[in-house]
Amino acid sequence: MKLARRSRLVAAFARRFSQRVPAAKQVAEASQRASATDHVPPLFRRGEYLALLRLPDALDGALASRLLPRLLAADAHAPLTRSDAFAAWRLDRSYAACYRVLHEAACRLPGYVPRSMLEFGATLAPGCWAAHALWQSAPTRCVAVEPNDELRSVGAELSNGHGAAGPVVLWSARMPPLEVPGSEASRAGGVAASRFDLVVAPFSVSALPPELQAAALDALWQRVDVGGVLALIEDASTEGAECLRRGRRYLGEQVGARHVAPFPGVDQLELLCEAALMIRKPDVLAQAELVSLKQAVVESGARRAVERSKRRGREWRAIHERFAYVLVARDEANAERRRDRLWAHAPFARVITQPRKRRNHVLLDVITPAGELALCTVAKSKVSRVDYRFAKRAQQGNTIPMALLATEAVIRTRV
Repeated sequence: MKLARRSRLVAAFARRFSQRVPAAKQVAEASQRASATDHVPPLFRRGEYLALLRLPDALDGALASRLLPRLLAADAHAPLTRSDAFAAWRLDRSYAACYRVLHEAACRLPGYVPRSMLEFGATLAPGCWAAHALWQSAPTRCVAVEPNDELRSVGAELSNGHGAAGPVVLWSARMPPLEVPGSEASRAGGVAASRFDLVVAPFSVSALPPELQAAALDALWQRVDVGGVLALIEDASTEGAECLRRGRRYLGEQVGARHVAPFPGVDQLELLCEAALMIRKPDVLAQAELVSLKQAVVESGARRAVERSKRRGREWRAIHERFAYVLVARDEANAERRRDRLWAHAPFARVITQPRKRRNHVLLDVITPAGELALCTVAKSKVSRVDYRFAKRAQQGNTIPMALLATEAVIRTRV
């Protein structure tokens, strides 16, 4: 009896040991596999994801010295003006969205450093501040177009109240006219000197009537220089989705712009219905009309001053801005495909929902370069240690190489 029981225990131990040996062998083989992400610089080890942003010290200082006295003096008898309210409630959020989109351009385009910039619908010029914070070594010449006199006055007050630590902004109420290089206006060095290396339209095109949006997009595209970039940023709403849909189709079909992000070569907005299938929770299914990003930023001193009655001492809070965007570039005629800064010429996919991390694998909902919506499983035992760490750190909106997903990973297409 004891001998039979002992033999059964030995057989069970042998079976368990035989199951563990292949698993350990798989882990050892995975550690020796060639990595698809080991060439990524340490600065981009988390991809395009930015955990938490802060306003530049010069901008926060200008808000404290110029607007803070007015914000502290405002009460029920003297309410905030439109410009002061925008500085308190929207400047930090708009800055976060602009910085994240321009950071995407820096990730996609190696060696791209804009020397001139145009911001359409600038309000308080958050795009100019974001470009200066991202490319501090470049003496960027910024032109801010804002038709509202009050916002333009406060924006000029902020841009002129930082000394030499911020961008040099030229304010205008109208779009600068196109001038031929070498003309009198160009030699004069005015607002209409030439085209611009970077054109940004943050939350402004969708505010126009639908019949005027095409003309606005054409005017913006005409002011992008060869080798430059046009960035459209809108709210993650139905109106923002419709505006970006029209803008992407117009820029891709009418003027032949090259799509840089979020999905190079793929019509992102045609995949909205398929992207909604990846949302598991019924309460957010209605919000899946657009693949949007969410960026965290530390609130400005102006917001903290307005909400001082709700704070404890010197409490600072992080706020989140959700937005959608489109990046397009103007290339030279018959130009070769430009190399991506992170993945060179290798194809990559875009993570469209928040990854679901398990004990030994990660579930990723991605859109492939072919335009297919896929659910990918990156197993710890099937990829190298560096690649698995990269996949585990991925966030919504990040890119991931197809070589990592195709390495014995399980891919199920849902299109």
